[in-house]
Amino acid sequence: MKKFSLCFTIFFLVQFSLSAQQNFDPGYIVRSDKDTVKGFVQSALESELTHTVKFKKELNAPVQEFTPDNLAGFGMDKEVYKSLYFLNTSGDTVSERAFVKLLVTGEYNLYNYRTASRDFFILQKDTTIHFLYDRETGVSGEIKKEGNYLNYLNLISVFCPKLAGHYDQVQFNNQSMTDFVYKVDNCSGQETAKSYFQKSKTVMKPIVFVGGLPVSGNSQFTASLVLQFTLPKVDSHLAFNIGVNYSNTTYTSTQRAYPSNQPYSQIKRDIITSVPFTIQYYILITRVRPYFLAGFSGAYVQETNNSANIPGAAAAPSPYFSGALVGAVGIEARIVSELYARAEWRYELFLEHPAIGLSYHF
Repeated sequence: MKKFSLCFTIFFLVQFSLSAQQNFDPGYIVRSDKDTVKGFVQSALESELTHTVKFKKELNAPVQEFTPDNLAGFGMDKEVYKSLYFLNTSGDTVSERAFVKLLVTGEYNLYNYRTASRDFFILQKDTTIHFLYDRETGVSGEIKKEGNYLNYLNLISVFCPKLAGHYDQVQFNNQSMTDFVYKVDNCSGQETAKSYFQKSKTVMKPIVFVGGLPVSGNSQFTASLVLQFTLPKVDSHLAFNIGVNYSNTTYTSTQRAYPSNQPYSQIKRDIITSVPFTIQYYILITRVRPYFLAGFSGAYVQETNNSANIPGAAAAPSPYFSGALVGAVGIEARIVSELYARAEWRYELFLEHPAIGLSYHF
């Protein structure tokens, strides 16, 4: 028992330590004097990285925060960001300096610039910079402003026979834009261009939850093990879950026996063991995180009641398998590191009682 307790304690200490460090990836910063400092860069949404980057020389070192005004750039996960000054012409012309993600180097350099609501690209040749944007439409589909990126792709490919006339097939996303500009840069046959495009990294995190709600006559016990998949640089609010869920719900109600019509107190228990797939959305990404989720599951259902002891009471059905729609609303609050207090109200074939308990995000 002592050995088990020691192993259990060591395991959680390691998990807490790793969890506190997991948001920082190996990387580097480039100072304004071009001096490169290696360390760890905090992973964040692309739209957040355009304005600020957090850096540590060592995992246990203090966090330093930098803006595009005091760094030449930074890098992590084979991704390169450069501090660049440009004119944003998508609306009223505004001068900006931001960290932009490098996608291609060559005769034309290509960068991605992402805000909270839109994607843009920056095309650079020597000291000339063009700001590229897609068509902007309103809620009802009306065109608010035409895009300009196809005009520039036509301009740079007009002298490349292999690509001329194909510019209008390019989609306004990182991969398609990178492929086209990379081919334009290599059209001369010198193969001097370099692509820095990286697919967004998927993060997988196991989550364990145990909770319940003991109330006189009614009770709820829930336990689950979920694998949660997120794309933190694309949308930190959205997650995809798959796992195993166990729910044991007890209801007490007044029923009438047949044919005597005598009232009796029925104690009913619904036990659901399921494999759910759900899409979860965190309304806030803070220490306290309200959320909702929806999806479907394959469920094994066992219903029991106390009818065996009551003449004329309806018997419980035999256990059965069923497909089910799943929905839940909840809120979780971080206690320490990756340990959370959670309250969740769930529907899966039946409306369950709320469950209050603890969840741990490995």
